[in-house]
Amino acid sequence: MPFNPFDFVNTNASLFENEWENYRSFFEKFFNLNEKNATQTRTIPIDLYQRQHDLLLVLEIPGLKDEKDIQLKVVGQTLIVEGEINRSYIPQEGEIVKSERKVGKFSRKVTIPVAFDSKKIHARYQNGLLEIRIPIIKSNNYDKIMVRFTDR
Repeated sequence: MPFNPFDFVNTNASLFENEWENYRSFFEKFFNLNEKNATQTRTIPIDLYQRQHDLLLVLEIPGLKDEKDIQLKVVGQTLIVEGEINRSYIPQEGEIVKSERKVGKFSRKVTIPVAFDSKKIHARYQNGLLEIRIPIIKSNNYDKIMVRFTDR
């Protein structure tokens, strides 16, 4: 009878299944892949463009349903985008076979490198993309500072 390396695997399949489960469990814990850790805050990808009259930020955030899922605020020169993407279906214990969709809380802080008026910022969400337009303030105004000389 010729040697077949798969005979050993076929006759000892339960051994490999147990080992695979141990490896899977280890990697889920190490890389935070299990469902319990899915609510950790994550960073969202962003593109930032500086145009002649404004800055355009494009953030990829698929899965938002309405205004209550996202919040934008400006603190000093920093734009903060925060929110949460919720599952449309809540799985029962043991139902998840594979989960690759990003759900849970997200946050992104972007320092705006130019002068801007926060009251004129416009944001629009469509097809999973959040577009934020920030008008640039062009100012030729400056304050002259007098230098006072004193005798020693």
